[in-house]
Amino acid sequence: MAKYKTDLKDVYFNLFKTCKIQDEAQELGYGEAELKDIVEQFDKFVENEVYPTRVPGDEEGVKMVDGNVKVPECFGPANQKFYENGWFALGYPEEVGGMPAPHALKLLVILWPLEPTFLGQCITD
Repeated sequence: MAKYKTDLKDVYFNLFKTCKIQDEAQELGYGEAELKDIVEQFDKFVENEVYPTRVPGDEEGVKMVDGNVKVPECFGPANQKFYENGWFALGYPEEVGGMPAPHALKLLVILWPLEPTFLGQCITD
């Protein structure tokens, strides 16, 4: 069976060397260790909640029902946990219930589950 694995070294290279998120993070009060912890925790979330939906999601597929888009039911629990765990709030101001974070980190959290190969993830046997 395939296994989920992320090349965190590649993700960190892009965040810290290319995007230089540590500069923006310092203004927000984050150090490199905190940023890496956020990335690692989100990687675990994707591995445990999002990745398992890939096969059943493909098998069920997205459908148009009575003029509305219907997504596979298996997406519901992962989406609910995304909100329950507060991932949706990353990168937004505290005044609106968010958790300030560098813009590149916010984009990572939004895009990671959508395009795994773009972010250094791979599936191994």
